[in-house]
Amino acid sequence: MKNRKLLSICAIAFCGLALASCQKGSNTTSSTEQYTKTDYTDGLIFELNESQDGYIVTDYLSIEDEVVIPELYAGLPVREIGAECFQYDDIVEIELPRSLRKIGDRAFEGVNGLIDIVIPEGVEEIGTEAFYYSSTMESVTLPSTLKSIGSSAFGLATEFNEINVAENNQYFKDISGVLYSKNGTVLYCYPQGKANTTYDIPDTVTTIADRAFYASTNLTSITIPENVESIGFRSLAALSNCTQISINPTTSKLKTIGAKAFSENRSIQSFIIPKSVTSLGEGVFYGDSSLTAVSFMNTMTSIPDSFFESCSKLKTVVIPSTVTSIGKSAFEGCGAISVLDLPANLETIGEGAFNACKSLTSVTIPSKVTALPEDVFGYCSNLSRVTLPAGLKTIGTRAFAGTALTALDLKNTQVESIGATAFFQVDSLTDVNFPSTLKEIGNQAFQGTSIANLELNEGLESLGEWAFGDIHELANVYLPSTLKEVGPCCFQWNQIGEGVVNYYTPLASIPSTWDENWVVETAANIHLSSSLDEYHNAIATTE
Repeated sequence: MKNRKLLSICAIAFCGLALASCQKGSNTTSSTEQYTKTDYTDGLIFELNESQDGYIVTDYLSIEDEVVIPELYAGLPVREIGAECFQYDDIVEIELPRSLRKIGDRAFEGVNGLIDIVIPEGVEEIGTEAFYYSSTMESVTLPSTLKSIGSSAFGLATEFNEINVAENNQYFKDISGVLYSKNGTVLYCYPQGKANTTYDIPDTVTTIADRAFYASTNLTSITIPENVESIGFRSLAALSNCTQISINPTTSKLKTIGAKAFSENRSIQSFIIPKSVTSLGEGVFYGDSSLTAVSFMNTMTSIPDSFFESCSKLKTVVIPSTVTSIGKSAFEGCGAISVLDLPANLETIGEGAFNACKSLTSVTIPSKVTALPEDVFGYCSNLSRVTLPAGLKTIGTRAFAGTALTALDLKNTQVESIGATAFFQVDSLTDVNFPSTLKEIGNQAFQGTSIANLELNEGLESLGEWAFGDIHELANVYLPSTLKEVGPCCFQWNQIGEGVVNYYTPLASIPSTWDENWVVETAANIHLSSSLDEYHNAIATTE
């Protein structure tokens, strides 16, 4: 049995005796390149490249776990291993040709069996996620000819602990097994399985590349020097045991924090955004399961989408007074936040921004906010009080569905529409005051609430399907003269049992645009040509 398998160049010049048995002849492709045509493993699929001067290995259709790729195929050099060529294959040994120039995106993703990988001289490009999730990979040696490496080329490999770069490579170097740019300003890859528990990034570094530390399993502490200006996409994410990412918030030169840069960490409890930061990506702290507090020292105008999404233990966030917008799902699933102070300058709130913040009990919406989008406070199951601004015009789909509101005062707002299921299953809601500006109430908007007396405003034009359905406490309803459309089942399944719902309207007849079935079922309880005073008298009698 072979103890350690090697991804290696089939070096004809130095292994002539070993290759003599498989050699078929020689072929010269240029005045400077000479390759030997050899046998190769059955099941390799070749395609002519775009320039028609070489071949790409595009697929492997065999179960053989030892693979030989030829230098020449049909008289032309094999230049590339195509995207996803050996994806998730079991390969314990592979011989790569001297003619090779490129390893494509995800070419060896998920390959099982390779351990010490040596990329041959001549290769200039390694694609994105080329060896991603290669579970047995422990080390990789890169040639002097290599010019570019795609994002996470060696990512998510739990045993991966060392990168070695040829000393005369002009673009890359390694420092103790970690991959850097030649001048040391970019940290490209910290091997996931490296044994160190702490790591101090060198002072020369100004950029931490995308996924540079992604899913490191052993690190407990990382120190970021003051000179770092940019932290890339998911570069310090999914660190299962890291409890501290040290960065001086006052002297740091950090300007850019990329999308999900610190996301999915399991042990970090607090973080301070340095004052120098001018750009923040989406989901920077997404899914940080231990994060309890974040402070902003910088001046910022927006909190990006999903910024704190699913930070289940996050309790304390002081939103800067300069913030004018909060993005989609920015705080969604932050179930530990009980107090929320929104800045006075806030103008827009994104969809689902505070969805499922289950500990939140009350909120005051700032005066400049004119729209509450869908899911904004949906299923904040303990939200019992909300103060709405006078300039509010729209309440979106599921905006307050599943909350604990007991009263809703819209009287002094400018709300024109209430979206479908906006207050769906708010079974504690007993009292609602509508504004004169309201024109439309969407499907199931108040279904399952506990409203007893419903006074719809003059100016209202449309009620959606099941808008006030399944309200067992409903006793009296005032339907305004402006009401043009009543959707199917609008008041269905109310007052189950012996109870009766009485409907009062100043209309002399039922408009044809009202749902016919509902009118037939409730005809005996519709009081036509009724005044608002009659409705109020009915309420007094009921009480």
